[in-house]
Amino acid sequence: MPINKQFLKSRPEVKVTFAVEKEAAAGAEQVMLIGEFTQWQPVELKRMKSGECFIPEVLLSARVMQGTLDILKPLLAEGEGGGLGTVVIGPVKGDIHDIGKNLVGMMLSGAGFEVVNLGTGISPAQFVAAAKEHKATIVGMSALLTTTIPRMKETIAALVAEGLRAQVKVMVGG
Repeated sequence: MPINKQFLKSRPEVKVTFAVEKEAAAGAEQVMLIGEFTQWQPVELKRMKSGECFIPEVLLSARVMQGTLDILKPLLAEGEGGGLGTVVIGPVKGDIHDIGKNLVGMMLSGAGFEVVNLGTGISPAQFVAAAKEHKATIVGMSALLTTTIPRMKETIAALVAEGLRAQVKVMVGG
């Protein structure tokens, strides 16, 4: 039975991370585990909109998801592949949301990319400096807050101004 269906109704958060550890130890495919678990977040947001839970519960589920990703990260790193390039990744300046960024970073790492996680709230200058320092082939940026989406355009403009845009692919999400 998939993890999300097994635990969502009763919401025993500690059991969720235990189940992920157990499934991973049993050899479950890591990408499948991530796919199943990431379905939890939209369910929590729907519950909040309907008044069944509130922000503290949503934040708790986000914390549980981050803990689960931490469990799966070393397993994804064991994946085959390598030498596909370097990705520098982070949420743009003004945005601190990083669960999706961390998930994408782990999946890219598992696929064989070297991933440089820049943290949160990354300015255009920091993206440019990291792309230069790490000889990035991909610059990944995210913006969950609509007020921070313009920072993506500014970051791309900074890559162009520094002559890096033709050398890197730009990946955006949010």
